[in-house]
Amino acid sequence: MHLSIGTVLLKLVDVSELYVDVEVLENEVGKIAVGRRAEIKANAYPGETFLGAVVAINPVVDPESKTVKVTIALLGGSGSRYSLHGSPSPAQSGPRLKPGMYVTARVETEVLTNRLVVPKASVLVRDQRTLVFVAREGLAKWHYVGLGESNEEVYEIVSGIAEGDTVIVDGHYTLAHEARIRIQ
Repeated sequence: MHLSIGTVLLKLVDVSELYVDVEVLENEVGKIAVGRRAEIKANAYPGETFLGAVVAINPVVDPESKTVKVTIALLGGSGSRYSLHGSPSPAQSGPRLKPGMYVTARVETEVLTNRLVVPKASVLVRDQRTLVFVAREGLAKWHYVGLGESNEEVYEIVSGIAEGDTVIVDGHYTLAHEARIRIQ
């Protein structure tokens, strides 16, 4: 075959290192730092999570979307051999994650330690005040609580209950203070 100069024959792709660019809202970018952990999920592999780390935060805010581009490097090469828990993936003919795949990312923000937290499902609002039910001696006792930080799963409790209290997380929407309960 005769080719003219400048004809593209093929495209080489190095997948030994893959990066994910995510858009982060400008009001949340201050909580993200280089080196923070990220979890990547691809629609192609439901139920699987790949581990990454933030390697760059673009200093410019996109004026249209009000987002900042954050770059995450996938760990373990392209994420093709190791999932979040380090277990080997089934043998494939190539990397599991491929350039151009649609993925979602969860980026670790502030790391708060030594905090009292409860599942979000345990917190109720009555008369515009937040409360949780605590099980004590066969009774459900409500305690108004002060909330601190939160994520998708938990609330930080800053006042109202103590470490070691048994918080009721299910079947408590219709409970009254000092109602008899049986924990199953």
